Amino acid sequence: MRFFIHTNGNNMLFVVTEKGEILETDWSKLENTEDTNLTLITCIENKPNSRLYVRAVLNNI
Repeated sequence: MRFFIHTNGNNMLFVVTEKGEILETDWSKLENTEDTNLTLITCIENKPNSRLYVRAVLNNI
């Protein structure tokens, strides 16, 4: 999966490299990495102690 972000006249292509379910207390997916990436974390319906995360890496275009 991939998606574009358009901001301030720049187009950035991100490619999803990871996704999964983590505990609400797990912040390890937000630790520093060597590449430019975007990490999204959101709630999961009917699972108050879990979170869905998606990580995507910038793919220069």
